Amino acid sequence: MSEGDRLYRTSSGIEITADCYFSCLDRPLSSSWIRGSELEDCLDNDGRLMVDANLRVKGQVNIFAAGDIIDIPKVGLYSTFWSIYYCTCGFRKF
Repeated sequence: MSEGDRLYRTSSGIEITADCYFSCLDRPLSSSWIRGSELEDCLDNDGRLMVDANLRVKGQVNIFAAGDIIDIPKVGLYSTFWSIYYCTCGFRKF
């Protein structure tokens, strides 16, 4: 991971360029860092980010979210995997 050039490498070797990276594994839900930011109005009453069917954050054009912080009902790790998959490669045209 290199924040300087915004290039991040997955454990399988895929390189992703992104503006930022949040490590959110094995931690309790914590959206307090969103309060007071431009995304504060995108939180529901439980502190989860509201997203549409494409995992786009409510009211945002190019911000997507995945994992436990979104307001879509979960079925465990399986749904988290697919959320991340669609955010990273599911929207590409093959």
